[in-house]
Amino acid sequence: MPDGKRHLPVLQSPPPEEEPDRPPWHWAAIGAVATLLAWLPLAMLAQAAAQRLLEPHVRVGAPPPTPRQWLLLGVVSLALHLVPLGIGSLLGGMLVGRFGGAAGKKEATAAGVAAASVALVATLLMGGFGGLLGWLLAAVVLITLAALCARGGAAIGLRLRRR
Repeated sequence: MPDGKRHLPVLQSPPPEEEPDRPPWHWAAIGAVATLLAWLPLAMLAQAAAQRLLEPHVRVGAPPPTPRQWLLLGVVSLALHLVPLGIGSLLGGMLVGRFGGAAGKKEATAAGVAAASVALVATLLMGGFGGLLGWLLAAVVLITLAALCARGGAAIGLRLRRR
């Protein structure tokens, strides 16, 4: 002690450790949940719009629609139900791309496929699709749409991350 003062020992606290990044597969699950959360309210709105569209044609006493009208109503109803899934998948993919750390397009695509698979199973359990062929066709369309939209959303999210 050169100055004659007595010094107390100082306990040095270790430097704060940073929380490790989530593994990329966690982001696939997070993206799937985000996709479903974005898709469900939009799907409810689409169902209400489809019911309003079909209501005049299925009333008792209403003139039966022509085959061309049925086709047009079916296409519009299908589009009304596909658009919310595409938007939900796009938003889920953007979340993965923007905040996903090491996750990217691959994990966002997996999130879209998982969300579409959950929707397919739920619809199948409710008795939808009218048979195996209808279910397989719906599976191809829904999974492809969700995967492509989620991948596109991830591309947008990755671009936003770089800013």
